[in-house]
Amino acid sequence: MEPPDAWARTRGAPRLLVLALLLGAQPDARAEVQVSVPPLVEVMRGESVALNCTPLGVHDYFMLEWFLMGKLRPSKGKALSRGPWHPGTAETSQSPFQVLGYPTEHVQFWVGSPATTEGWVREGDSVQLFCRGDGSPSPEYTFYRLQDKQEDVLKTNLEGNLTLERVQRGQSGTYGCRVEDYDADEDAELSQTLELRVAYLDPLELSNGEELALPLGGSLATNCSVQGLPTPTLRWTKDSMPLGEGPTLSLSFVTFDSAGSYTCEASMPTVPLLSRNRILRLLVEGSPELRPEETLPKAAGSWTEGDEVRLVCSARGYPEPKLNWSQMGGSPAEPASGGQGWVSSSLTLKVTSALSQDGVYCEASNPHGNARHVFHFGPVAPQTSQAGVAVMAVAVSVGLLLLVVAAFYCMRRKGRPGCCRRGEKGAP
Repeated sequence: MEPPDAWARTRGAPRLLVLALLLGAQPDARAEVQVSVPPLVEVMRGESVALNCTPLGVHDYFMLEWFLMGKLRPSKGKALSRGPWHPGTAETSQSPFQVLGYPTEHVQFWVGSPATTEGWVREGDSVQLFCRGDGSPSPEYTFYRLQDKQEDVLKTNLEGNLTLERVQRGQSGTYGCRVEDYDADEDAELSQTLELRVAYLDPLELSNGEELALPLGGSLATNCSVQGLPTPTLRWTKDSMPLGEGPTLSLSFVTFDSAGSYTCEASMPTVPLLSRNRILRLLVEGSPELRPEETLPKAAGSWTEGDEVRLVCSARGYPEPKLNWSQMGGSPAEPASGGQGWVSSSLTLKVTSALSQDGVYCEASNPHGNARHVFHFGPVAPQTSQAGVAVMAVAVSVGLLLLVVAAFYCMRRKGRPGCCRRGEKGAP
C-alpha cells in the first residue's frame, strides 16, 4: 500500500546537487563548468566525498556555490581567481548530477490493509504497519509501542514493515516508528506515531435463552445484549422481515402465527463483515387449531355410491397435535406446505349410503384440548348398473305374481284343475 500523497511525488525524485558559477564582474554572464566527478555519484552512508569543479572559461572574478534541492549548502569550494576571459566559450552556468546518498527529512507511518476508512481493524486479522523515510540509502526503522509513556520496542529492520498477527483488542493503542538516520538535520522529524484501534464484537446474550414457551394470548418482552467496539447496532427480525431497531423485542396477545424463530442481529456499519446474530425460538402453547380442506361441493343428490374422495385435515398447536379419523386408512401426520407449525393428514375412501348419514370426521388433540371437523356428503344415489338390475328384478317379480294370480283365478272358477285348458271337449 502506497503512503499518502503528501510527499509521495517527491520521495522518489532524484536529489540534485547543483553547482552554480557566479561571475563577479558581469552578473548576467555565464561560463561552462567542468566537474571533476561523473554525473552520477554513489555515496556510502558516513563516507566523506569531495566534489571539485574547474570552469573552462573564466572571468577575472568568479565564485563557486553548491546547492542541494534548491538550498545553498556550506562549502569550501568557493574560490577567487584571475585569468583571461573568453566570452565565446560560454555555454552554461550549472552542471547537475544525481547523488544517491542523502539524509532523511520526512517520515511517513500508516496502517496497511485490512483497515476501514475510519481506521479500525478487525480483531483476529493480521495487520501491517508501514514506515517510510525519504533518505537514501534506506535507513534503519525501529517500531515501538507506547505504554505508560514508555517505548516498548517491537522490531527493528531496514524494510520498514511490521506485521501484527491476529491482533486482539488488548493490542489497541499508540504505535510509533523512528528512523535511525544519524546524518539527518537536527530539526528533521524522524519519528511518527499512530493510533491502532481494534474492533471487536462478542457473542450475543438473550435474556430469556434460546427457546421460550408462551400461552396462547400471552405477552413477551425479551432483551438482546452484546459487548463490542465501536458500539454495535442491534435489531430484531422474523423470517428476514425487520421488526424494529434496538435490543428489546416486545410481543402482545400472541397467536399461533406468532410462533417461530426471531433473530437478534448485531452489526457495525463502520466495520464491514463484523457482525453476529442469535436466534430465539418462540413456542405458543394452546388447544389445537383445525383447518379442513373441503372437497369441491356437489349438488344435493349428485354423490353416487362408490365415488372416490380424498379428505385432508390440517392442525397446529403446541405440543404438536395428533390427527385421527373416524374411518380407517388415514395417513400419518406430516408438516404441511407453507410451514407455520401446521401438520396435515389425508384419508382416501369411497362414498357409501352409510356415509351420507353419519359423515366422516377428523380430530386433532393435544394436552390442552381437541378440535373436530365432520365432512358431510348428503344423499348418495346408487350406481347406474345397480339401478338396472333392481328394475329387472321388480319386473320379473311382478310377472310371476300375475301368473300366480291368474292360475288361482282359473282354479276357483272351474273348481277343478283343468278348467282353464284351452279347447276342452264335453262328455259324450
